[in-house]
Amino acid sequence: MSQEEKMVLETYQSFQQAMIDKDMDQLRKLTRESVIFTHMSGKKQTRDEFFDDIKNGILNYYQSNLLEVRITYEKPYFHLTGMSELKAKVYGITGTWRLPINQYYMKINGRYLLTGKEDL
Repeated sequence: MSQEEKMVLETYQSFQQAMIDKDMDQLRKLTRESVIFTHMSGKKQTRDEFFDDIKNGILNYYQSNLLEVRITYEKPYFHLTGMSELKAKVYGITGTWRLPINQYYMKINGRYLLTGKEDL
C-alpha cells in the first residue's frame, strides 16, 4: 500500500471513530461540505442531515470493523471499496450489519477528505 493509500485509510478509520464518538468537529474536518451519504436502505442525506442524526441520537454507532479494503487512484480521487461490520442503533433498531464500502476521497490542502463522486 502506498503512503497516500495509507493516509486515505487513516482518514476512513478516523471518520469511523468520530461517528462512534459523536465528534462533530472531527466529522466536519474529514468531509467536504457537499458530500451525500447513502444508507443501506438507499436513503440519501446531506452532510448536515447525517451529522444532525448522529448528534441527536437517531444514529448511534458503537463499533466499526474493517473486513476488506481496496484503494485505487482514479485521478483526481481515491476510491475506497471493501466491506465493514458495523454495530449500531439506527432509527431505533440495534444490530450488527455487514456493509459494503464505496467511498471517494480527494486530497485538498494536504488532507484527504471524504467526498462524493458527484463532486468530481
